[in-house]
Amino acid sequence: MHHIAPRWTITLHKAPFMSSNLYIPKTCKHCGNAFTARTTVTKYCGDTCAKKAYKARKRKEKVQATLTKDMQQQKEAVQILNLNTVNNKDFLSVTEASQLIGVSRWTIQRMIQQGRLKAVPFGRKRIVARWQIENLFN
Repeated sequence: MHHIAPRWTITLHKAPFMSSNLYIPKTCKHCGNAFTARTTVTKYCGDTCAKKAYKARKRKEKVQATLTKDMQQQKEAVQILNLNTVNNKDFLSVTEASQLIGVSRWTIQRMIQQGRLKAVPFGRKRIVARWQIENLFN
């Protein structure tokens, strides 16, 4: 018996997205060494630099989060200190009056314009007597 070859043949074609013919000279964002990238988005020369850069990025995020938290705590401490100082004054600026009640400065300004609070000009500021604010709630 003779062996007869089939009339059809299978050929495998590479899909266009499977490989890249790009060779882009780049510099590693982590170590600064020159390398040849095969894609346009490659930033690092290898896996080691990519991992080190990732760890450095995460470390920086933690430090930033800690600094933000510390700044928030300091801001709250200053607000408490300001509020304690405001509690001992008989005459308040518009900002201090707003802190005392817990409203915006613009709310106090509107109350002054509407005549619900009397403010005395004092230099470039307006001063409100503490008793007037207390009378708002009586």
